[in-house]
Amino acid sequence: MRSQTATWRTPAVVIVCGCLIAALAFGPRSTLGFFLTPLSSANHWGRDVFAFALAVQNLSWGAAQPVAGAIADRFGATRVLGAGAVLYAIGLALMAHSTSAAMLDLSAGALIGFGLSGTTFPIVLAAFGKILPAEWRSTAFGLGTAAGSFGQFLFSPLVVFLMDTLGWQNALVVFAAVILLVLPASLALASPPAATDATAAAARCPPPAVAGGPASGPGAVRRGRRPGSRWSCPDVAETVPRPPGRPTGSPRPRRSRPPA
Repeated sequence: MRSQTATWRTPAVVIVCGCLIAALAFGPRSTLGFFLTPLSSANHWGRDVFAFALAVQNLSWGAAQPVAGAIADRFGATRVLGAGAVLYAIGLALMAHSTSAAMLDLSAGALIGFGLSGTTFPIVLAAFGKILPAEWRSTAFGLGTAAGSFGQFLFSPLVVFLMDTLGWQNALVVFAAVILLVLPASLALASPPAATDATAAAARCPPPAVAGGPASGPGAVRRGRRPGSRWSCPDVAETVPRPPGRPTGSPRPRRSRPPA
């Protein structure tokens, strides 16, 4: 199974899928201005209603971006990309049927904003840095950033075509379906979850075998940190629990010798 996974997830496949995600995420968002006139005319709104919804979107996007990045770093980018794509698609679909200002704030504002925080290029570039070899990263970072701009260029004529042929509501539904393509593309950006502090420290500096004692554990850590030892790992020493029965900092009890 591991060999099959490594076969299809080549650096080229990872970069292509990441660029596709970045283009799909930025594309529909850049075309929302085309829906100002038809949406406002259908519901007899002023421009302030639509403008306020986009303001909510930007605030939601900025507030959720650090949270999405932390979750992606801890649990992997695939989960964040999938959740963001679902929220993004739901927001676009609900926006097509919004009949009140509150519903527009929820759909075009909060849901699309949260969806953008989980699908845009910060998540993609972070996944590139984890998955790709060092010689591919600079190229991947440049292509991933450019893909977002290309999505804005690509979707502008596309939205005009869809609105002329299908209508503005169906155009939003089509965009919602297109965003769901992020779900299969995110599988190429799967990364292992981050290790806990104790596990990561032990992996960086495992305790060596010490003559006359156990190969690991608190005893080995104490002996390894003695003066003159060639091994010292403060991270492991801090994370490995001390043995019970003797408080921290207390001297080792001396053994009494039998009388001669």
